[in-house]
Amino acid sequence: MPSCTWYADPQIGSRISRGYHCATQCKSPIMPWPTTSRHERGYGSEWIKARARILKRDMHLCQPCKANGRPTTATQVDHILSKASGGTDCDDNLQAICCDCHTAKTQAEATTALGRKPKPKAKYDEQGRVEW
Repeated sequence: MPSCTWYADPQIGSRISRGYHCATQCKSPIMPWPTTSRHERGYGSEWIKARARILKRDMHLCQPCKANGRPTTATQVDHILSKASGGTDCDDNLQAICCDCHTAKTQAEATTALGRKPKPKAKYDEQGRVEW
């Protein structure tokens, strides 16, 4: 079976993520995002309301940073126990979290899911930035 050769579609322009097509056989675009809507994945209007409620409840402070004595502004809401691991959208399973902590937590969960040892916990410099 021949392998696909991908090329950029010049008609798409700068929208690179939507601009790659198979040149050899299927001529179909690559879809780098899920084909289901955010509503079907559980992130619709109810999630928007829950997100606002959790950020307000946690006073827009990152809960993992707060637990380590570093008050940091939270911009995201995270499932403490991920939905993939059986977590729910109930308020007790949600926390306000900063981008750095969310990225580190997501990477650790993905690594664990692949059966690898997670990276050591992040260390922080004097300004409160994540160091690896």
